[in-house]
Amino acid sequence: MCICVTNGLYAQNDSKELSSLRNEISVLQSAQNRLKSNITILTSNGKKAELKINALTSANKELVSKVDSLQEKCNELADNQKTDKSELTTIIGQTNDKVQATEDILSSRSLWGLGGIIALLIALASIVWIFLKKFKSGSSSIDDVRKAQSSLEVAQETIRKAQEKMQEETIQLDNKLIEILSKQPLADPITNESGEIDHSLTLKVADEIVKIEMNLSRMDESIKGYKQLARGVQRIKDNFKANDYEIVNMLGMPYQAGMKAAVTFTTDDSLEPGQQVISRIIKPQVNYKQIMIQAAQIEVSQAE
Repeated sequence: MCICVTNGLYAQNDSKELSSLRNEISVLQSAQNRLKSNITILTSNGKKAELKINALTSANKELVSKVDSLQEKCNELADNQKTDKSELTTIIGQTNDKVQATEDILSSRSLWGLGGIIALLIALASIVWIFLKKFKSGSSSIDDVRKAQSSLEVAQETIRKAQEKMQEETIQLDNKLIEILSKQPLADPITNESGEIDHSLTLKVADEIVKIEMNLSRMDESIKGYKQLARGVQRIKDNFKANDYEIVNMLGMPYQAGMKAAVTFTTDDSLEPGQQVISRIIKPQVNYKQIMIQAAQIEVSQAE
C-alpha cells in the first residue's frame, strides 16, 4: 500500500517537472523565434545600410571628382583673370599713348591755325588803321575806300576758310580717335586688390567722347566729316549703354541748384535775367548701373 502511494507521488512530481520543462522549452522556442526574426530584420537592415554606404561612397567619389574639377576651373579662371588684367593694362597704356599723341597733334595744329588767324587779324587791323589814317588826313578817295573794303572782305574770307580748315582737321583727328576707341571693346569692370571696381579706362573714354561732343557743338553740320563723327560718337555711347554705363547728357540743359557737380559760372549777355544754362562740359557725369561713379565738371552761363 505504501509502495503504491509513493509511486503515485513520484509520477505526479515527474508530470509537473515535465510540464514545467515543456513550458520552458516553449518560452525558449518563442525567444528563439523572436531572435531569428530580429536577426532577419537586422540582416535586412544591414544589407540596406551596406547599399546606402555604397551609394554614399559612390556619391562621395563623384563629389570629390567635381570638387577637383571645380578647383581646376577656379585655377584656370584665376590664371585667365591675371592674363586679362595684364592685357587690359597693356591696352590702357596703348590707348593712353594714342590719345596723348592725338591730343599733341591736335594741340600743335590748333596752335598753328590760331597763329595764322592772329596773323590775319593783325593784317586786318593794319589795313583798317591805314584806311583810318588816310581818311583822317583827307587823302582818301573812293578807290582807297573800295580797296580797303575789298581787303577787308578778302581778310574775312581768309579767316573763314582758315577756321573751316581748322575745324575739318579737328574733325579728322577726332574721327581717328573714334576709330581707335571703337577698336577697343568696352571691357568688363575689374575688381582691384581693395575690392573696388576699377572704371578708370571707361571714364577716360567718356572724357574723350565729351571733348569731341564739345568740338561738334561749336561747328556747323556742313563741315566735312561732321556727320561721320557724330555717328561714331553715338555708336560708342550706345556701346556704353549696352554695358550698363551712361554718359549723362548735360550740354545746353538748364542748370539746377544743388546738382552734384563742380560748377564754374560765366556771364552771357544773351541770356535772360535768372536764366542759367550748362554751356560747357569739362568732365561728364558717368553712371554705372544707375549709380554715379564720376561727378560732372561743368561751366554754367548766366545773365550778368
